[in-house]
Amino acid sequence: MRYLILLGLLISPSLWADSIAHYQDRRNAYVGGSLMAMKLEYDDGAVNPAGVNVRLGGMLDEHWGVELRAGIGPSPDTWRGNNGRKVDYTLDHVGALLLTGRLPFKSPIALPRVDSLFVQGFAGLADTKVKTDRRYCNAGVCRSDVERNDDTTFAWGVGAGLRTEYNIGLTLQYMHYTTREYIDITSVEGGLEWYF
Repeated sequence: MRYLILLGLLISPSLWADSIAHYQDRRNAYVGGSLMAMKLEYDDGAVNPAGVNVRLGGMLDEHWGVELRAGIGPSPDTWRGNNGRKVDYTLDHVGALLLTGRLPFKSPIALPRVDSLFVQGFAGLADTKVKTDRRYCNAGVCRSDVERNDDTTFAWGVGAGLRTEYNIGLTLQYMHYTTREYIDITSVEGGLEWYF
């Protein structure tokens, strides 16, 4: 019996080595960029600034990988309150280190030049910095107050995408970057990936 187990252990690597070698021959690292439609919810209101990010990642195997992303929201969005109160919110930066799980599948209908479709999930840490510029005008006198909130919190997200035969991919993702008592940052992101 011991010899059968030993023989099985000696033969088994040859059975699964081909699938690992086949995966390692594929291009499994990627660089990408996304347009972000964000929602910043503060105590005194919610705004929807836009932003961009760049992503660098790699798949360790067919299902698991790591991704690093950095983004900015260069254009502020304004919230207007009562009594001449005006608040501009700007996303100074968002950075995240994420573990990603990906489930690839073939399309049930033939799509030209599409290698595979996939759904994926993200979990990790995100660092965000939001600049808040409050302006108050009362009786012709205006004053301004600027503050920056820097938070590092747990981040998560879900997404779907496709990979073409040309090693180009398209993605659509929902990310939840920050959840605090005073701020909540979510984003819907459409992106392009190049596998190398």
